[in-house]
Amino acid sequence: MPVVRQATGKCHETMARETWDVQEFIGQRACVKVVDVSSGGWDHINFDDLKGDISCGQD
Repeated sequence: MPVVRQATGKCHETMARETWDVQEFIGQRACVKVVDVSSGGWDHINFDDLKGDISCGQD
C-alpha cells in the first residue's frame, strides 16, 4: 500500500493535532501505521484520537 499521508512528531510530550482531508479516498481501504524509529534509550509513541469509520485488527 503506498504512503499517501504522513506526519512526524516534534520530539516532546505535548501532543499536537494533525488533520488530513482524505475525502478522495472515501470507500477505499486504508492502513494506519505508527512507527518509532528513534535509537535513543527512552523513546515512545503518543498517539490518540483517530476518527473515522474504523475497524481495528486484521481481517
